[in-house]
Amino acid sequence: MGQTCVVTNDTGTATMAVTNVTVTCADTFTLGGTLSGLGMAKTVVLDNGSEQLTLSSNGSWQFLTPVSGMYSVTVATQPQGQTCTIQNATGTATMNVGNVTVTCAGAGPAGRDTTFGTNGYLTVAQTANGDGWQAMVINPDGTMVLAGFAEPVMGSTQWLVSKVTASGAVDTTFGASGHRLITKATGPEQAYAIARDSMGRYLVAGALRGTTDLDLGVARLTAAGVLDTTFGTNGVATFDFGGDEVGSGLALDSMGRIVVVGRQGQFGGEMLVARLTTAGVLDSTFATGGRYLPTTTPMEALNAVVLDASNDIFAVGFRDQDSLVIKLTAAGVPDSTFGTSGVTTVDLTTGLYADQLNAVALDGTRLVAAGSGLDSSASNFYLAAFTSAGVLDTTFGAAGVTGVGAATPDERFTALAARPGGGWYAVGSSDTSVAVLRFSASGAHDMTFGTSGQFLDTYSGQAVGLAAAVDSLGRIVIAGVFSTGAASPSDPGVARINP
Repeated sequence: MGQTCVVTNDTGTATMAVTNVTVTCADTFTLGGTLSGLGMAKTVVLDNGSEQLTLSSNGSWQFLTPVSGMYSVTVATQPQGQTCTIQNATGTATMNVGNVTVTCAGAGPAGRDTTFGTNGYLTVAQTANGDGWQAMVINPDGTMVLAGFAEPVMGSTQWLVSKVTASGAVDTTFGASGHRLITKATGPEQAYAIARDSMGRYLVAGALRGTTDLDLGVARLTAAGVLDTTFGTNGVATFDFGGDEVGSGLALDSMGRIVVVGRQGQFGGEMLVARLTTAGVLDSTFATGGRYLPTTTPMEALNAVVLDASNDIFAVGFRDQDSLVIKLTAAGVPDSTFGTSGVTTVDLTTGLYADQLNAVALDGTRLVAAGSGLDSSASNFYLAAFTSAGVLDTTFGAAGVTGVGAATPDERFTALAARPGGGWYAVGSSDTSVAVLRFSASGAHDMTFGTSGQFLDTYSGQAVGLAAAVDSLGRIVIAGVFSTGAASPSDPGVARINP
């Protein structure tokens, strides 16, 4: 039992004593694993080189014939409309194998992945008032940690940090039943950005209420959703630079230092860049006392940030009616080789109307940013690319800019995610729906995606996509603010879309 024996030289005609019949036995083991994501009435066929196995339901499975030595499992036939991938597909059997994981994606209605949450999305009625998620990070295991706001008391919000499983359910092992509320005082406190450090902790940035106004706030939570008391003061660091400070974007450099960008002035006034040490205090080696806060006449703000391999800082936002891009060196000094003294302003709408950039990513040495711009009647989607010199990259889109507009009155990009294999997903909102558009690496709008180049995800009320990322299977995960009806309060929402 547990072995397979093979006989050689087992037939013949004896004319003398026969001594060459050989029996060879080898240990054999079962080969199996789990299947998830397979749609109803669908089948997937697995192959291990000697046997094919047809599966029609999710759960545990096992090949009928035991294996010995090396094994390799492949998908022989994909289910219609879905793509299944295998983890732990190869190895050498020295014991029973049960960790071969088959995950199927696709076949959601209108692009939505129905294996996630309920019909492809999850909303959480955190309080009876308005709540939402505005930032997100996907962990290596596919779980998500999201940051935003909750309104436990009408007119007064607090930071809301939550964790969602890879299957689209609130992870109740995180924080208190899946959520962590953070507050300093009564007022309009919101979290706008989140990142995960090399130790699996979460850094969250936004605005917290100070003594007289809003202060720049940064918190660090453990993997379990508990405030890390080794950071700042009991896990939270706040900074008052003399006005309303708001942190809108956050990134970690190669040394674990925390770069936060935003604005001074609740709705814009002066751009703000600060760098904190891993202990949650201002880094005195950066700019002036840890902050870059230039005084300029125009109204301006920074909305998002990305760092390169040298820890140089790129941030985007707006200045007056135009889009704004800046580059600072790792020391917090404007890079004179970029734009004009480290600053580039671009009028994406080429007129008297306002535009701004809300998300940014690096594509080699090229900077790609997404945002919105007004024309005479509506707000439209914009994607732009800049060279390492801080000028529009004319090889991208139309002279560096791709604009997409339709008849809907309110279209804007608020998030940007790199597409596996090259290109971009830009996410935001179109009127009352979440909007996802796909672009090539050269900025061309992919008209084969969704319907006429757009996937509009409509819920029973208004939905706004504010954060986006692509998971390990290439699915688009979107977090934002959803409502269940025109008169209903907003809820935190997260959806997963098939590519």
